[in-house]
Amino acid sequence: MRTIIQDTSMFTRRRAHIVKCAGDLFARKGFENVTVDDIAEACEMSKGNIYNYVAKKEDILYLVCIYRISEFLRSCNALFKGIQKLNPTDALRRAMHSYYKMMDDTKEIVLFLFQQIRNLKVRQRRSILYREMKMVAAFENLLKKGEKLGEFEVRDARIVANNIMVLGQMWVFRSWALRHNISIQDYIEQQTTLILKSISPQR
Repeated sequence: MRTIIQDTSMFTRRRAHIVKCAGDLFARKGFENVTVDDIAEACEMSKGNIYNYVAKKEDILYLVCIYRISEFLRSCNALFKGIQKLNPTDALRRAMHSYYKMMDDTKEIVLFLFQQIRNLKVRQRRSILYREMKMVAAFENLLKKGEKLGEFEVRDARIVANNIMVLGQMWVFRSWALRHNISIQDYIEQQTTLILKSISPQR
């Protein structure tokens, strides 16, 4: 991305401000319906000044996606660090509860990311997906630890880890059909039980 600002500290602050304002606009109005003029107005900056920090609107979208997925990744890293001392079964319960609750708390953001990733370049999409796979890997490593200790029986930890992620994301994509019949807490309990039963050595 082409930029001309030399002051690193100011550059970082201003770009973060642009990303936040643009992210709110994209989520509310859709990427296609937001212009650089709209972003500049929301940021209280001139259109010309916006181009000091990004080359085009698509660059802003990429930065918004990176910022959001990085937030998720930081939260997941903190989560898995906090459950290291738990046994694998309790750790998996805690991890699924926290991840699914995070999906519920950020439904609009998650939906936005999945809708807008198609507007990114191939290289940019790969960068986003690489960060998501880090979250998958955290669940995969926990499953492998449980298998090593004899708590789980897992045929393919990567598939199960992806299943866990998809079940969390399903609450976002299908909440319009689910939320009238089940609470997020009951949904978490049912999906956690489903996963644990599928990897229990006693089944």
